Amino acid sequence: MTYNLKNTITDYQSGIDAHIDWGASKFLTKDFHVGLVGYYYQELTADRGQPAIFGDFKSRVVSVGPQIGYFFPIGTEQGNLKASPEFAAQNHLTGINAWLTFVISPKAEPLPRTGRPPLAH
Repeated sequence: MTYNLKNTITDYQSGIDAHIDWGASKFLTKDFHVGLVGYYYQELTADRGQPAIFGDFKSRVVSVGPQIGYFFPIGTEQGNLKASPEFAAQNHLTGINAWLTFVISPKAEPLPRTGRPPLAH
């Protein structure tokens, strides 16, 4: 959820919005993965400050697309790149949303190989 403050210069305030991001991937190697990503964005309350003829002016957009990622080292950290096209827009521009992300925590250490199958619980 996002709350927007009033722009004192334009006397305009965007409404409260909600967004859900998701992603699912299959790792082909320990660093390379493919999958799907997306998000749903919906403005829950109307903007304030626009002329009345525009109505409530709530925006919405959906994005779903492929993800191809490679976790690359940045010192002891990792990074990832993903992109997805936007559609089903209402009062919102559309395009391709691309993200370059950095993982803040150090890369996980590999588990030791014992040659035995894992224990069942």
